[in-house]
Amino acid sequence: AAFGSESEHEEWAAERREAEAADHRVQGQQQQLFMFHRSSPGAPFFLPHGAAIFNALVSYLREEYVRRGYHEVITPNVLGAQLWHDSGHWEHYRAHMFAVSAAEPGGAAHTGAEAT
Repeated sequence: AAFGSESEHEEWAAERREAEAADHRVQGQQQQLFMFHRSSPGAPFFLPHGAAIFNALVSYLREEYVRRGYHEVITPNVLGAQLWHDSGHWEHYRAHMFAVSAAEPGGAAHTGAEAT
């Protein structure tokens, strides 16, 4: 990055240090709210205190749904590869997507990663 003056650079560096200190990914792990694992990068494993906060937020949201006249829906966590082809995600994110093996009708297993 380029800066017009040394003071602008110092201001940027101070803001950067402040942002790093406030990083929720670091703070959450320091407070033992959640952890990350290489088996699911980017998806937190909630620890007991983090799970309690998560559940309190879910309860609050559900109360708000009712109060405001909304109806909750729950969607699948695992979806077929065709959705990602249709949405355009497959082309851009395939290398970073977690594929699950599934049995085809008739018994043949596949991962979805074979789809093009």
